[in-house]
Amino acid sequence: MITKAKLKEYAARSGIDAFAVAPASRFEALPPQFSPLTIFPEAKSVIICAREIPRGCFRGIEEGTLWQRSSRFIEAIHMYTFARFLEDEGGIAVPSTPMAKERWPEGVKFRSGKVEPNVYPELEYAVIACGLGEIGYCGLVITPQFGIRQSLGLITTDLEIETDEVFTDHICDRENCSRCIEGCPMGAIDANKPVQHEVCGVKFTTASINRLKCRYCPNGTFPDTTHPDAMPNRLAAACSRACMAHLEESGLIQNNLKTPFRRRKAWGFDLNEL
Repeated sequence: MITKAKLKEYAARSGIDAFAVAPASRFEALPPQFSPLTIFPEAKSVIICAREIPRGCFRGIEEGTLWQRSSRFIEAIHMYTFARFLEDEGGIAVPSTPMAKERWPEGVKFRSGKVEPNVYPELEYAVIACGLGEIGYCGLVITPQFGIRQSLGLITTDLEIETDEVFTDHICDRENCSRCIEGCPMGAIDANKPVQHEVCGVKFTTASINRLKCRYCPNGTFPDTTHPDAMPNRLAAACSRACMAHLEESGLIQNNLKTPFRRRKAWGFDLNEL
């Protein structure tokens, strides 16, 4: 069995800043088109990986001077390098940086009893199942280390690895914090229509998100170019930056920097008022 200490060494050498591991059995409840076990049925471990996004990637949008996309997915080279280190241990490791799950199905079923291609593992499920973090009220991944500031990737392997517990902590205060709702000039986050979720016995709610408003949001949202109906990239949007600023100011995450991110009142446009 690979220890967490050994895995941490491999991760650091691969450019991965944080990770968590789950036994493959925690993914058996997922629909096959979103399960990493469909890709690799013999898998024994699933690793969710995070790579920190520098604050500077959000600064231009915060100041209204530079629109710079913050990737939700870890660059392939880091995932491949991590997978190669794992395969040096004698197993098979499948790296994955999935595109929008709305793309499925997009291929021809070529074998009886198998799901149509392509399979897109659900990273948000893996974040909780592996123990890396939670899904905040605004629907974004939040980790204790970086808050919302991370890209994600997944590795499925037949190696046995020391595992983590399912994430049951609550960084996002759903009942008392509404920064993401207040931070959205478009009014795209609706707290009156909560959506119920459950991952590995962990129950939580997210607000209802108006995808159409998000798609045309001029406040830092970028369209998902992999599918027209997919949720856009909101990592640097006004709602996400409001969440990020609150998490840092409140000391709720570990990676706090010396200077505050938010230095003045945030700007924002409502398309209805333009």
